[in-house]
Amino acid sequence: MTEVRTGGRLDVDACGMGLGDLPLMLLDGADLPADLRGFETLADRDLDNEAMASTGLSGRNASGLADLGRLGGVAREFAAPRGAATLAEEPAEILQAATVVHLFRGPLDVEHWIDQVFIKEMRERVGQDEPEGGRLTGAELVEARGFHEHAAGLMLLHQMQGVDIASTIIDFQLGCLLGVAYVVAKRDVVLRELATDLAQRLERRMVSVVLG
Repeated sequence: MTEVRTGGRLDVDACGMGLGDLPLMLLDGADLPADLRGFETLADRDLDNEAMASTGLSGRNASGLADLGRLGGVAREFAAPRGAATLAEEPAEILQAATVVHLFRGPLDVEHWIDQVFIKEMRERVGQDEPEGGRLTGAELVEARGFHEHAAGLMLLHQMQGVDIASTIIDFQLGCLLGVAYVVAKRDVVLRELATDLAQRLERRMVSVVLG
């Protein structure tokens, strides 16, 4: 059960959402910004705490995620049409994008996740090998503006197969919901405008589902 600390209708309604509502909030291919049009759906993922723990991204097991107030989440990933057999030969600059929605027990849990798990802990992992492969070589703060509540951004730079892979990520809060949008590029670049556009489109979809 979620708990609410704000009296705003949108926040109250957002905290009334269930896990079954989350897939309705994800963007479809037709909803993507122009720079991502033509991208194909790569995967739809049910990110319960067991699945989230298996990614290794948070550095916690399922019980640890539950202790942070996380109840579950979903993700939809998109990819550019494959243009080469290897990452080094791939001609596309923008490789992937995704929208993700998590549900937490309360708004304070969402704020804690953004500030401590996403921003603080990810920046502390620079120089370490990542669970999905490669090494995290940089983490740069990215301005996140124009959102309903708390929001923050990072550009994470990885070395994978001898190639720089830059992920521009925006996290934002909507009551007990955490929305995440990210764009992955094959060079050291911050795609703030594109990631923000994607995140704001996700936020509008989430609001439409919450308000019915």
